[in-house]
Amino acid sequence: MKQQCNRMTVGLIYSFLIFLFLGSPTITLSATKSLPVPFSSQAPDGIWVEPWKTACEETSTMLIEMFYFGYSKDKVDVETAKEKIQRLVYLENKYLGYNKDNKAAHIVEIINKFLPWEAYVVKNPTIEQIKQEIDNGHPVMVPVHGRELVNQYFRTEQSYYHVFVIKGYDDETEEFITQEPATRFGLDYRYKYDIVMTAMHDYRPGDTQNGRKVAIFTRKEIIDSGNTDGDSDGLTKSEELKHKTILWLDDSDGDGYSDREEVIHGYSPILNEVGFKNGTIIKSPTSPHIYMIEKHTKRRIRSMRVMKNHGWTMSDVVEVSQKFIDFKLKEGKVLSE
Repeated sequence: MKQQCNRMTVGLIYSFLIFLFLGSPTITLSATKSLPVPFSSQAPDGIWVEPWKTACEETSTMLIEMFYFGYSKDKVDVETAKEKIQRLVYLENKYLGYNKDNKAAHIVEIINKFLPWEAYVVKNPTIEQIKQEIDNGHPVMVPVHGRELVNQYFRTEQSYYHVFVIKGYDDETEEFITQEPATRFGLDYRYKYDIVMTAMHDYRPGDTQNGRKVAIFTRKEIIDSGNTDGDSDGLTKSEELKHKTILWLDDSDGDGYSDREEVIHGYSPILNEVGFKNGTIIKSPTSPHIYMIEKHTKRRIRSMRVMKNHGWTMSDVVEVSQKFIDFKLKEGKVLSE
Protein backbone atom coordinates (compact mmCIF):
# COMPACT_ATOMS: atom_id res chain seq x y z
CA MET A 1 0.00 0.00 0.00
CA LYS A 2 2.84 2.37 0.90
CA GLN A 3 4.65 1.64 -2.37
CA GLN A 4 1.45 2.32 -4.32
CA CYS A 5 1.03 5.72 -2.62
CA ASN A 6 4.63 6.62 -3.42
CA ARG A 7 4.10 5.72 -7.08
CA MET A 8 0.95 7.86 -7.20
CA THR A 9 2.82 10.81 -5.63
CA VAL A 10 5.67 10.52 -8.13
CA GLY A 11 3.16 10.32 -10.96
CA LEU A 12 1.35 13.45 -9.85
CA ILE A 13 4.59 15.39 -9.55
CA TYR A 14 5.67 14.23 -13.01
CA SER A 15 2.32 15.26 -14.52
CA PHE A 16 2.54 18.68 -12.86
CA LEU A 17 6.02 19.25 -14.24
CA ILE A 18 4.90 18.32 -17.75
CA PHE A 19 2.01 20.78 -17.50
CA LEU A 20 4.27 23.50 -16.08
CA PHE A 21 6.84 23.32 -18.88
CA LEU A 22 4.73 22.16 -21.81
CA GLY A 23 1.13 22.97 -21.08
CA SER A 24 1.36 26.47 -19.62
CA PRO A 25 0.56 29.40 -21.96
CA THR A 26 3.47 31.13 -23.69
CA ILE A 27 4.08 34.76 -22.68
CA THR A 28 4.40 36.94 -25.78
CA LEU A 29 4.66 40.65 -26.48
CA SER A 30 1.45 42.35 -27.44
CA ALA A 31 0.90 42.58 -31.22
CA THR A 32 0.38 46.36 -31.24
CA LYS A 33 1.47 49.06 -28.82
CA SER A 34 1.66 52.85 -29.08
CA LEU A 35 2.78 55.26 -26.36
CA PRO A 36 1.17 58.73 -26.12
CA VAL A 37 4.32 60.61 -27.14
CA PRO A 38 3.29 64.03 -28.52
CA PHE A 39 4.41 65.33 -31.90
CA SER A 40 6.15 68.42 -33.20
CA SER A 41 7.99 69.15 -36.38
CA GLN A 42 11.58 70.21 -35.79
CA ALA A 43 10.57 73.48 -37.46
CA PRO A 44 7.55 74.17 -35.23
CA ASP A 45 6.36 77.23 -37.15
CA GLY A 46 7.24 75.80 -40.57
CA ILE A 47 10.30 77.97 -41.21
CA TRP A 48 13.10 75.63 -42.29
CA VAL A 49 16.19 77.65 -41.36
CA GLU A 50 18.80 77.14 -38.63
CA PRO A 51 18.58 75.98 -35.95
CA TRP A 52 15.35 74.25 -36.95
CA LYS A 53 16.40 72.51 -40.13
CA THR A 54 19.04 70.43 -38.28
CA ALA A 55 17.17 70.16 -34.94
CA CYS A 56 15.94 66.56 -35.23
CA GLU A 57 17.99 65.41 -32.21
CA GLU A 58 16.76 68.24 -30.01
CA THR A 59 13.16 67.79 -31.13
CA SER A 60 13.22 64.04 -30.50
CA THR A 61 14.67 64.67 -27.04
CA MET A 62 11.99 67.27 -26.32
CA LEU A 63 9.15 64.97 -27.40
CA ILE A 64 10.28 62.18 -25.09
CA GLU A 65 10.59 64.59 -22.17
CA MET A 66 7.08 65.91 -22.79
CA PHE A 67 5.81 62.31 -22.74
CA TYR A 68 7.58 61.42 -19.49
CA PHE A 69 6.18 64.46 -17.73
CA GLY A 70 2.56 64.12 -18.74
CA TYR A 71 1.99 66.41 -21.71
CA SER A 72 -1.56 65.51 -22.69
CA LYS A 73 -1.98 66.95 -26.19
CA ASP A 74 -1.26 65.08 -29.44
CA LYS A 75 0.87 67.99 -30.68
CA VAL A 76 3.19 70.31 -28.77
CA ASP A 77 2.15 73.94 -29.20
CA VAL A 78 4.50 75.99 -31.36
CA GLU A 79 5.91 78.36 -28.72
CA THR A 80 6.56 75.57 -26.20
CA ALA A 81 8.31 73.48 -28.84
CA LYS A 82 10.48 76.39 -29.98
CA GLU A 83 11.47 77.29 -26.42
CA LYS A 84 12.48 73.75 -25.49
CA ILE A 85 14.35 73.10 -28.74
CA GLN A 86 16.25 76.39 -28.41
CA ARG A 87 17.20 75.55 -24.82
CA LEU A 88 18.73 72.26 -25.97
CA VAL A 89 20.57 74.02 -28.79
CA TYR A 90 21.96 76.48 -26.21
CA LEU A 91 23.13 73.65 -23.94
CA GLU A 92 24.79 71.83 -26.83
CA ASN A 93 26.59 74.96 -27.97
CA LYS A 94 27.76 75.72 -24.44
CA TYR A 95 28.86 72.27 -23.34
CA LEU A 96 29.63 70.45 -26.61
CA GLY A 97 30.76 73.44 -28.63
CA TYR A 98 28.30 72.77 -31.47
CA ASN A 99 24.68 71.68 -32.07
CA LYS A 100 24.58 70.03 -35.50
CA ASP A 101 24.75 66.29 -36.16
CA ASN A 102 25.13 65.04 -32.60
CA LYS A 103 26.13 61.40 -32.36
CA ALA A 104 24.24 59.13 -29.97
CA ALA A 105 26.75 59.42 -27.11
CA HIS A 106 26.50 63.23 -27.15
CA ILE A 107 22.70 63.17 -27.21
CA VAL A 108 22.83 60.90 -24.16
CA GLU A 109 25.38 63.17 -22.45
CA ILE A 110 23.11 66.21 -22.72
CA ILE A 111 20.09 64.26 -21.45
CA ASN A 112 21.92 62.72 -18.50
CA LYS A 113 23.52 65.97 -17.36
CA PHE A 114 20.70 68.45 -17.86
CA LEU A 115 17.30 66.74 -18.05
CA PRO A 116 15.21 65.09 -15.29
CA TRP A 117 15.25 61.63 -16.93
CA GLU A 118 17.99 59.56 -18.48
CA ALA A 119 19.16 57.67 -21.55
CA TYR A 120 21.81 55.18 -22.64
CA VAL A 121 23.24 53.87 -25.90
CA VAL A 122 22.50 50.28 -26.92
CA LYS A 123 24.69 48.73 -29.60
CA ASN A 124 23.17 46.43 -32.22
CA PRO A 125 19.63 46.51 -30.77
CA THR A 126 17.15 43.97 -32.07
CA ILE A 127 13.56 44.55 -33.11
CA GLU A 128 12.44 42.56 -30.06
CA GLN A 129 14.53 44.71 -27.71
CA ILE A 130 13.00 47.88 -29.11
CA LYS A 131 9.51 46.43 -28.81
CA GLN A 132 10.24 45.40 -25.22
CA GLU A 133 11.23 48.98 -24.39
CA ILE A 134 7.93 50.21 -25.82
CA ASP A 135 6.07 47.59 -23.76
CA ASN A 136 7.90 48.93 -20.70
CA GLY A 137 6.70 52.47 -21.45
CA HIS A 138 10.05 53.73 -22.74
CA PRO A 139 10.23 55.54 -26.11
CA VAL A 140 13.37 54.87 -28.16
CA MET A 141 15.44 57.36 -30.16
CA VAL A 142 17.03 56.13 -33.36
CA PRO A 143 19.90 57.75 -35.32
CA VAL A 144 19.80 56.85 -39.01
CA HIS A 145 21.30 57.42 -42.42
CA GLY A 146 18.23 59.29 -43.61
CA ARG A 147 18.44 58.38 -47.27
CA GLU A 148 17.81 54.71 -46.41
CA LEU A 149 14.41 55.57 -44.91
CA VAL A 150 13.18 56.52 -48.40
CA ASN A 151 10.84 59.17 -46.96
CA GLN A 152 9.22 61.26 -49.69
CA TYR A 153 8.85 64.26 -47.36
CA PHE A 154 12.52 64.59 -46.43
CA ARG A 155 14.53 67.67 -47.24
CA THR A 156 18.21 67.54 -48.15
CA GLU A 157 19.40 68.00 -44.55
CA GLN A 158 17.52 64.89 -43.40
CA SER A 159 18.83 62.63 -46.14
CA TYR A 160 22.31 62.27 -44.64
CA TYR A 161 21.92 62.08 -40.86
CA HIS A 162 18.67 62.06 -38.94
CA VAL A 163 17.12 61.15 -35.56
CA PHE A 164 13.50 60.28 -34.75
CA VAL A 165 11.42 58.68 -31.97
CA ILE A 166 9.96 55.19 -31.97
CA LYS A 167 6.78 55.34 -29.88
CA GLY A 168 5.13 52.07 -30.85
CA TYR A 169 4.95 49.04 -33.10
CA ASP A 170 2.46 47.00 -35.12
CA ASP A 171 3.33 43.34 -35.63
CA GLU A 172 0.50 42.79 -38.10
CA THR A 173 2.00 45.28 -40.57
CA GLU A 174 5.57 44.85 -39.29
CA GLU A 175 5.92 48.59 -38.75
CA PHE A 176 7.34 50.87 -36.09
CA ILE A 177 5.08 53.80 -35.15
CA THR A 178 7.18 56.94 -34.87
CA GLN A 179 7.12 60.66 -34.24
CA GLU A 180 9.03 61.86 -37.29
CA PRO A 181 10.16 65.47 -36.74
CA ALA A 182 11.55 65.92 -40.25
CA THR A 183 8.13 66.66 -41.72
CA ARG A 184 4.86 68.27 -40.72
CA PHE A 185 3.28 64.94 -41.75
CA GLY A 186 5.30 63.07 -39.11
CA LEU A 187 2.55 62.41 -36.53
CA ASP A 188 2.46 58.64 -35.91
CA TYR A 189 4.51 58.10 -39.07
CA ARG A 190 5.15 54.44 -39.87
CA TYR A 191 8.31 52.73 -41.07
CA LYS A 192 8.72 49.03 -41.79
CA TYR A 193 10.83 47.15 -39.24
CA ASP A 194 13.45 46.19 -41.81
CA ILE A 195 13.70 49.75 -43.16
CA VAL A 196 14.51 51.15 -39.70
CA MET A 197 16.98 48.41 -38.85
CA THR A 198 18.76 48.87 -42.19
CA ALA A 199 18.87 52.68 -41.92
CA MET A 200 20.05 52.66 -38.28
CA HIS A 201 23.52 54.23 -38.12
CA ASP A 202 25.22 56.51 -35.62
CA TYR A 203 26.67 59.74 -36.94
CA ARG A 204 30.06 59.40 -38.57
CA PRO A 205 31.40 62.51 -40.33
CA GLY A 206 31.28 61.90 -44.06
CA ASP A 207 30.42 58.24 -43.63
CA THR A 208 27.17 57.93 -41.64
CA GLN A 209 25.94 55.11 -43.89
CA ASN A 210 28.67 52.99 -42.27
CA GLY A 211 28.18 54.25 -38.72
CA ARG A 212 27.57 51.84 -35.86
CA LYS A 213 24.16 50.27 -35.37
CA VAL A 214 22.94 51.95 -32.17
CA ALA A 215 19.73 53.13 -30.56
CA ILE A 216 19.13 55.40 -27.58
CA PHE A 217 17.02 53.73 -24.89
CA THR A 218 15.37 56.00 -22.32
CA ARG A 219 13.72 55.88 -18.91
CA LYS A 220 12.17 58.32 -16.48
CA GLU A 221 13.85 56.70 -13.48
CA ILE A 222 17.24 58.10 -12.41
CA ILE A 223 19.50 55.07 -12.12
CA ASP A 224 22.90 55.84 -13.65
CA SER A 225 23.00 59.64 -13.99
CA GLY A 226 22.21 60.72 -10.43
CA ASN A 227 25.82 61.65 -9.59
CA THR A 228 26.38 63.94 -12.58
CA ASP A 229 26.72 67.71 -12.08
CA GLY A 230 26.22 69.28 -15.49
CA ASP A 231 26.11 72.91 -14.34
CA SER A 232 29.05 72.49 -11.93
CA ASP A 233 27.22 74.09 -9.01
CA GLY A 234 28.33 71.45 -6.53
CA LEU A 235 24.97 69.65 -6.42
CA THR A 236 24.51 66.28 -8.08
CA LYS A 237 21.59 65.68 -10.42
CA SER A 238 19.80 63.70 -7.70
CA GLU A 239 20.30 66.56 -5.22
CA GLU A 240 19.08 69.11 -7.74
CA LEU A 241 15.93 67.10 -8.38
CA LYS A 242 15.38 66.82 -4.62
CA HIS A 243 15.69 70.59 -4.13
CA LYS A 244 13.82 71.36 -7.40
CA THR A 245 16.67 73.46 -8.76
CA ILE A 246 17.35 73.98 -12.47
CA LEU A 247 19.77 71.37 -13.79
CA TRP A 248 21.50 73.70 -16.25
CA LEU A 249 21.84 76.79 -13.98
CA ASP A 250 24.27 77.07 -11.07
CA ASP A 251 22.11 79.85 -9.53
CA SER A 252 18.51 78.81 -10.10
CA ASP A 253 16.89 81.81 -8.42
CA GLY A 254 19.33 84.41 -9.78
CA ASP A 255 20.15 85.93 -6.41
CA GLY A 256 23.93 85.80 -6.82
CA TYR A 257 24.47 82.71 -4.67
CA SER A 258 25.07 79.24 -6.11
CA ASP A 259 22.47 76.55 -5.51
CA ARG A 260 24.94 74.59 -3.39
CA GLU A 261 25.78 77.61 -1.21
CA GLU A 262 22.12 78.20 -0.46
CA VAL A 263 21.38 74.54 0.26
CA ILE A 264 24.40 74.21 2.58
CA HIS A 265 23.49 77.36 4.51
CA GLY A 266 19.79 76.55 4.79
CA TYR A 267 18.36 79.04 2.28
CA SER A 268 16.01 78.31 -0.58
CA PRO A 269 17.91 77.80 -3.88
CA ILE A 270 14.77 78.39 -5.95
CA LEU A 271 13.47 81.63 -4.39
CA ASN A 272 15.24 84.97 -4.55
CA GLU A 273 14.26 85.65 -0.96
CA VAL A 274 16.14 88.92 -0.61
CA GLY A 275 14.17 90.28 -3.56
CA PHE A 276 10.73 90.06 -1.95
CA LYS A 277 8.68 93.25 -2.05
CA ASN A 278 6.95 94.97 0.88
CA GLY A 279 3.66 93.28 1.67
CA THR A 280 4.80 89.76 0.75
CA ILE A 281 3.26 87.15 3.08
CA ILE A 282 5.73 84.44 4.10
CA LYS A 283 6.18 81.42 6.33
CA SER A 284 8.63 78.56 6.65
CA PRO A 285 7.62 74.89 6.43
CA THR A 286 8.99 74.29 9.94
CA SER A 287 7.02 76.97 11.84
CA PRO A 288 3.31 77.83 12.16
CA HIS A 289 4.02 81.58 12.22
CA ILE A 290 3.04 83.74 9.24
CA TYR A 291 4.70 87.08 8.58
CA MET A 292 4.33 90.14 6.38
CA ILE A 293 7.50 91.73 5.02
CA GLU A 294 7.72 95.47 5.58
CA LYS A 295 10.89 97.49 4.99
CA HIS A 296 13.27 94.58 5.71
CA THR A 297 11.34 93.62 8.85
CA LYS A 298 9.05 90.68 9.55
CA ARG A 299 5.69 91.48 11.11
CA ARG A 300 4.08 88.39 12.59
CA ILE A 301 0.39 88.08 11.73
CA ARG A 302 -1.37 87.34 14.99
CA SER A 303 -4.25 85.21 13.71
CA MET A 304 -6.23 83.96 10.74
CA ARG A 305 -8.82 86.61 11.58
CA VAL A 306 -6.20 89.29 10.87
CA MET A 307 -5.38 87.52 7.62
CA LYS A 308 -9.06 87.59 6.68
CA ASN A 309 -9.43 91.26 7.63
CA HIS A 310 -6.67 92.13 5.16
CA GLY A 311 -8.16 89.95 2.45
CA TRP A 312 -5.31 87.43 2.53
CA THR A 313 -5.69 83.67 2.18
CA MET A 314 -3.19 80.83 2.52
CA SER A 315 -2.77 80.85 -1.25
CA ASP A 316 -1.08 84.25 -0.84
CA VAL A 317 1.58 82.79 1.47
CA VAL A 318 5.05 82.18 -0.01
CA GLU A 319 7.03 79.37 1.59
CA VAL A 320 10.59 80.46 2.44
CA SER A 321 13.50 79.07 4.44
CA GLN A 322 13.50 79.51 8.21
CA LYS A 323 17.07 80.76 7.86
CA PHE A 324 15.84 83.71 5.80
CA ILE A 325 13.21 84.60 8.41
CA ASP A 326 15.64 84.28 11.31
CA PHE A 327 18.69 86.04 9.89
CA LYS A 328 17.69 88.29 6.98
CA LEU A 329 14.70 90.11 8.49
CA LYS A 330 14.57 92.25 11.60
CA GLU A 331 11.76 91.80 14.09
CA GLY A 332 8.88 94.19 13.49
CA LYS A 333 5.64 94.95 15.27
CA VAL A 334 3.02 92.20 15.46
CA LEU A 335 0.20 92.75 13.00
CA SER A 336 -2.90 92.43 15.19
CA GLU A 337 -5.61 94.30 13.30
